Amino acid sequence: PGPRHNARILEMHDETWLDAADDETPWCSSAMNAWMKSASVPGTRSPRAISWLKWGVALPGPRVGAVAVLKRSGGGHVALVEHASRDTVWLLGGNQKDSVIVLAYPRQRVVGYRWPSMNINPKS
Repeated sequence: PGPRHNARILEMHDETWLDAADDETPWCSSAMNAWMKSASVPGTRSPRAISWLKWGVALPGPRVGAVAVLKRSGGGHVALVEHASRDTVWLLGGNQKDSVIVLAYPRQRVVGYRWPSMNINPKS
């Protein structure tokens, strides 16, 4: 928060088609796209978290490193699974309390788990 825009977040926004020029624009999908690019995995190039539901292949449940797409009022959220319990999933994501941090979410908020489809086995 503040009057100066975070340069790293602006770089992440460059990985989507939105052309956002501030760090107040939701940036969880921008972060995910930037992280995928750094891993040489194509992302969605969309600033919309829900776009990740059509990316990769669906998983039946959480798996460490999987992309989790969540519902929230006003839109969605996307982050990476760090670990999960029966009722909770801990996710590493961008734009979580204006940071890149791990936060716990109720599993019922997750609408899908996705895995890259590029020669990567989700069972490994």
